[in-house]
Amino acid sequence: MNDLLEQTHIEDETLEMTEAQKIAWETDLAAGKVEETDAIVAFQTYACSYIKYLQIFKKLEACYDNLVHPQKRLDLRLVLDAVMSRVVELKHILVYWNNTGGEHGRNPEVLQDQPFPWEYVHMDDILVDLKLPPETLEVPIPAYFQEERADSMSRRDKLIEGYMQLKLGVDRLPLEPRDDNAVNIHFSIQEAIEIIQRNERGRQGRQRALLVKELREEEKQRKAYDTKDIDDMDPEVAATHLQRMYRGFQSRKSALEDRENELIFIGMRPKPADNIDVLKADLKDAKLKRKDEQVENRYEFDEALVKYHDVVRDEEGPIMKDDMMEERRTWFTNELAMGQEFPEDLSRFYVAKNPPTEGGDETADENGKRGKKKGKDKKSR
Repeated sequence: MNDLLEQTHIEDETLEMTEAQKIAWETDLAAGKVEETDAIVAFQTYACSYIKYLQIFKKLEACYDNLVHPQKRLDLRLVLDAVMSRVVELKHILVYWNNTGGEHGRNPEVLQDQPFPWEYVHMDDILVDLKLPPETLEVPIPAYFQEERADSMSRRDKLIEGYMQLKLGVDRLPLEPRDDNAVNIHFSIQEAIEIIQRNERGRQGRQRALLVKELREEEKQRKAYDTKDIDDMDPEVAATHLQRMYRGFQSRKSALEDRENELIFIGMRPKPADNIDVLKADLKDAKLKRKDEQVENRYEFDEALVKYHDVVRDEEGPIMKDDMMEERRTWFTNELAMGQEFPEDLSRFYVAKNPPTEGGDETADENGKRGKKKGKDKKSR
């Protein structure tokens, strides 16, 4: 979350401005006093933001997949959806600012308010500058896409199996081999004969080469197992040869072990794990247990929402109702004490309680309408 907050402050430079600075900045931007960003600088800036948001998205997706607390998952899901939307927006902007020609370095075939025709953007140079691997640009598919559609996919599979059993009498149907009729081959008889002869000569040549190779190997083995010289060899010379071969084998084996240990020490090769299969099995079991716990906690959370909603309505509802009525009676008394006319509705009450902010005229109108409705209800009572 710290990375996301940092990236948000980097992108939106108006977050730390005062209200007067924001108004002045928007005025200069509308008047054209703010310089237009260069196409190359814009592309590099948005590319860095896109890579950063991809990294944030992968971390949030892994965190959401491992959380078991239902309320935290709901809050994190909102953030995750917002980050995914931002990734799509940045990809669209990158295609728009891609340096493929056109005016001001923009892509002439892409409009910012319409879908773009392709998605590929070359960012290898930026990855090299940031010292990141190519896997950074891979967009993972969130696991909850499949988990949330598991029931519908299971029903679909069962429906398909039922139709296959009904129509064909089988549960599974293998795919038919692809018959590609796009290639039309037309040979004359003379060309076909030449192709067959060429292939046959090549086959015969390969067969002769394999036969000669086998004969050479047999001759080599026959010379190696020829015991004529071994019977006449001096025992000390034979022992020297055996020691030389054994010491060479041991030296090569020791050098290979030292090389492996050195690579492990400097971090270029992972440490050997003898119980890697056991660890993978434990990891799989832990994941299944975590998924079951997520489903159970979500079910309990949904039940608790309904239960405590009724508890709050029955136990705290009357108290909250009395407090709200007392607040409105006090407001009526104060209005009459200040010499104001008797209010026909509660519009001024809601305006005083929730003062309209910048761009909040719609909220005030909505509160006024709600106040008029409640005033009419009170008159009817």
